[in-house]
Amino acid sequence: MGPHPAVAAIRLAVRRVLHDVLSDHTRPPGESSPLVLVACSGGADSMALASALAFEAPKLGIRAGGITVDHGLQPGSDLRADDVVSRLVELGMTPVESSPSPWAATAALSRRPRRPVRRPGRRRRAPRRLRRPARPHP
Repeated sequence: MGPHPAVAAIRLAVRRVLHDVLSDHTRPPGESSPLVLVACSGGADSMALASALAFEAPKLGIRAGGITVDHGLQPGSDLRADDVVSRLVELGMTPVESSPSPWAATAALSRRPRRPVRRPGRRRRAPRRLRRPARPHP
């Protein structure tokens, strides 16, 4: 009995893409085999893709590697990125890297609540359009 039909389907799709990589890649003698990287978030879809790449690439003489981005948008995102890296390594991929997002600090600042600064003792006024009495329409 073979793999689950979904697993077989993704492996076939990856195998077809890898054949395209080999046909498009001209390698001079002595140069290492082509490297195909998978960007992996650690979710089910990207892990399935990474698993299929790790399974199919060595059969064709292609190196498989992975990268994940620590976006810094949530507390613990660095731990999540480390977990994804270790899962990719367990699949046999090399190189594998976690890269911090260059926008992580900016993203953290943009998550702050955007409320107007109020001075103590001052009431907030209603917008001007709400302070005027409504006029009856003719």
